[in-house]
Amino acid sequence: MLLMQIIQLLVETAAGFLTFLLLARVAMQWARISFRNPFGQFIIQLTDWIVLPARRVLPAFGRLDLPTLLAAWFIQLAEFLLLLLVRGALPEGGLGMAIAGAALFALFKLAHLAIWLLIVAVIVAAVMSWVSPFHPAAHLLRAFMQPLLAPIQRVLPRPGNIDLSPLVLIVLLQIVQLVLGSLEMSLQRALL
Repeated sequence: MLLMQIIQLLVETAAGFLTFLLLARVAMQWARISFRNPFGQFIIQLTDWIVLPARRVLPAFGRLDLPTLLAAWFIQLAEFLLLLLVRGALPEGGLGMAIAGAALFALFKLAHLAIWLLIVAVIVAAVMSWVSPFHPAAHLLRAFMQPLLAPIQRVLPRPGNIDLSPLVLIVLLQIVQLVLGSLEMSLQRALL
């Protein structure tokens, strides 16, 4: 039992970390943020091994880096299947049902992780704008968050010249998390 928990922790940590890096790569490319910075180079070096082969199979779609997104989904799929294997718990439909269910749940987990990445980026960008607004990382975060904050800033008034758009974005992202969680639970009940 303890060994299974340790294996589960290691698999979830490794898959989650790699998925966050892949999602950050997708986000940086979508926002057209240069990878010529220490953080960008870190992401490239740790994700090229899976992204470059995916690029041979699937082309990018405009600003959306589909090969990297596919790689992130594949990592989540592999995590689900590996954990099912470790637990020895296949659904009643057998391996085919396990793969189909894992593919759907990998999409949900990918969406949840993407939303958490956005929430963390909003919080870090807001804190950096107060603490160290001229830090190079603050510029990267502003460039990444501005397309998401701009529509809210156009509609939301600025009481006392304070920008509340990051708070509104976080609340909207949490609402999306709740909706996704509800859909995932419904799907889980239907499949199991």
